[in-house]
Amino acid sequence: MAKATYWTNNDGLRVPFGARDTFNSEGATIRTKGRQKQVELRFNAEDYADVATGVLYGMEAVIPAGSTIVSASMKTLTQFTATSAINLSVGLKDNVDGTTVDADGLIAATAFPAADVVTVGAGALVGTIVAADSVVSVDPNVADLLTGEAVVFVVYEDAVPSSTPPGVITGEV
Repeated sequence: MAKATYWTNNDGLRVPFGARDTFNSEGATIRTKGRQKQVELRFNAEDYADVATGVLYGMEAVIPAGSTIVSASMKTLTQFTATSAINLSVGLKDNVDGTTVDADGLIAATAFPAADVVTVGAGALVGTIVAADSVVSVDPNVADLLTGEAVVFVVYEDAVPSSTPPGVITGEV
């Protein structure tokens, strides 16, 4: 990751500062602030045009076990179209075997709104602790999405590390 601006300190070392030039090859972006993290998952109809089952995985948008889901929302960037009416659910799937944890646990089945509309999630998983490592999944009711683009935001709080003190070390001195 390159920095655009540098200064030289008294020892002659170059010290970078300012915005970083980054490239993220993963489908999801993670932003952090203390223990709170935000997963940002952008998807479009073209990405999923060939999905026969209609289940869209979260492209590595992993929520770790023990984390608490704080909030979920989706912003439609370009309205989706298909040959029939479209509803969309956002939930979680197990990261290991892909089994459904709760298909609409973040955002319940919602008809796609017009572009630039934000849908706030109030599913059963919002405000709860995730039992196992899970991926964000997007589940449309149709497999023939033609056009459209949206971004899902999931804010979660990392699990508190164990505060159990280590065992007493015993032995001869």
